[in-house]
Amino acid sequence: KMSPPDSTGKHSAGSRWRSIRVMYFTMFLSSVGFTIVITSLWPYLEKVYAQWRFLMWAMWAVAQGGTT
Repeated sequence: KMSPPDSTGKHSAGSRWRSIRVMYFTMFLSSVGFTIVITSLWPYLEKVYAQWRFLMWAMWAVAQGGTT
């Protein structure tokens, strides 16, 4: 639970650090997922006879989708 705000409307420093840690953990999980998708994409593309340029565009599209 987050601590209730004090009289000035601010939360304690501990609750802010907890939120920052949750954010970093979420970013870490997102990076792991991206790594799994990219490493498994090339064998799939080889099976469907795609070229390496398509993989380059696919990686770019995934990266752009993650930054918006």
